[in-house]
Amino acid sequence: MSTNKTQNNGIRMVLFYVTCAAVVASALFGGLLLTKAHIISGVTQNSPEELNDGINFTKINNAIRGQMPGIMDTVKKDPNDKYSSSATINSNHPNVHVTPENIVELLIKTSIAKKDSDGKVSFNAFDMSRESLSYSRVSLKFVSTTNKDDWFTAIITKDGSILIWKASDIFFSPSLLNKLLD
Repeated sequence: MSTNKTQNNGIRMVLFYVTCAAVVASALFGGLLLTKAHIISGVTQNSPEELNDGINFTKINNAIRGQMPGIMDTVKKDPNDKYSSSATINSNHPNVHVTPENIVELLIKTSIAKKDSDGKVSFNAFDMSRESLSYSRVSLKFVSTTNKDDWFTAIITKDGSILIWKASDIFFSPSLLNKLLD
């Protein structure tokens, strides 16, 4: 009799842990679906509140700023500067600042989204592929169906909580970056 109870307890323990793992995994990655819904709804309805729920704008701006041409130019100190411990650094690299209010216009400018004649915003056709997936990060690559040179990579990470995911980085192909800067 004691052998049967031991076997049942072992099976119960395994079933308990498998159930817990399934619940945690579905809760973790269920947050990704909410983030996707917030981004799509925010863009199509031009809703800053929805976009704030799906995008970390500080991190997005840092990622875009790092892609600007001229950002890594060599800084030269003026040899005639009389103050040896100070320098004035002037950079002429482009500056793009993404906010919930202007993101829709920037997506239209880069041809990621389009505005219909009635003013409705929708996404252009992009094929999506997952480049990586981990406990706290998902990397997705979107390639235009009409022009393979137009692609971007979006990285979605956990943001302050186990269940909250937000888009935190975006990397543009050279052609999309040129469209953004025009």
